[in-house]
Amino acid sequence: MFDSIGYAGPILILLINIHTFLYRKQYLYVYLISIVFNSFLNSSLKYICRIPRQSDQIPFSKYENFDGVNAYGMPSGHAQSVFFSTMFLYLGQADSYSRILAAFICCLTLIQRYKYRRHTAYELVIGSFIGMCLAYAIFNTTSHCLKTRVHNTVSNECVNAS
Repeated sequence: MFDSIGYAGPILILLINIHTFLYRKQYLYVYLISIVFNSFLNSSLKYICRIPRQSDQIPFSKYENFDGVNAYGMPSGHAQSVFFSTMFLYLGQADSYSRILAAFICCLTLIQRYKYRRHTAYELVIGSFIGMCLAYAIFNTTSHCLKTRVHNTVSNECVNAS
């Protein structure tokens, strides 16, 4: 059961984030757009690095696809995705239960990807690092833009009221 949770980790944390940001629509929209960007970035990095996956993988799911860019393992897409979503969740100040659940799913995802030899520890660390850095940059840029927009709107209203 834990292996299945780890395998589905990116989707599970996506759902947690959708629930968390449901009432903060601007962050939800940015999150949904940036999770797609994160996926394209991962595919691009796999294509650039072209480091093949391990040859001694253990079968897990008939739905896994290792064609095209997915034949490469660097960086781990699962790790990049779950850490992107979890960092976005943490920065968005979600409740403690959501944070703990997301962190638990992150751990299960890393364990599952390593246990079934989809990735080396190095590929998992690099994927995790890229996901966290990208989420940090996007969340902080979004927050700054939203604060600047609110500040400018308030300033314009004050000037117009004078």
